[in-house]
Amino acid sequence: MRNRVPLLSVLGLVILTAGATHGQGQAGPTHVIGILTTNHASYKRGEPVEMRFVVKNPTKSSQHYDFVTARQFDVWVSDARGVEVWRWSRDRAYAPVMTAFSLAPGESKTYTAEYDLNRTLPLGIYTAMAALTPSVHPAIRGGMTFNPDNDPNNVGGPKRSGTETGTIVESGVGTQVAATAKFVIDAN
Repeated sequence: MRNRVPLLSVLGLVILTAGATHGQGQAGPTHVIGILTTNHASYKRGEPVEMRFVVKNPTKSSQHYDFVTARQFDVWVSDARGVEVWRWSRDRAYAPVMTAFSLAPGESKTYTAEYDLNRTLPLGIYTAMAALTPSVHPAIRGGMTFNPDNDPNNVGGPKRSGTETGTIVESGVGTQVAATAKFVIDAN
């Protein structure tokens, strides 16, 4: 009889957990997702690894991203110990222009990168990682003051009195859009 009580408690917990998960799923996705794939699961030494990073918006609202340069994403590869062995952006120059894009509900954006320097890597399992690289910048919401008595440097700080107040927030901050994929370099 003693063994039945804990077993029933565990089953009840599983049922409650399953019900809670089901209830959360009805609200729909709450953030943009990233999906990273490689063109093969296994590569010969010296064979290029082609990667595809898809940024998908499964939410019910548009999502906007700002970037401080033409670079909008990055991809890197780490060995089995977690040591970075290659980064796509390392030897690249990017136009110093601000860029941006928006994803409507259901839309996606695809980036590609090729890792062709695996000639010297040891045989083994590697992890590719990709992420969007949006800028994070301060923004002021609410009223602003430009009064030299209250704002001696005239930088437009948020109002601290009256009916309208402002707060400094970070714009462009949200769930990081990133993904990983594994691949193998073998002798075949």
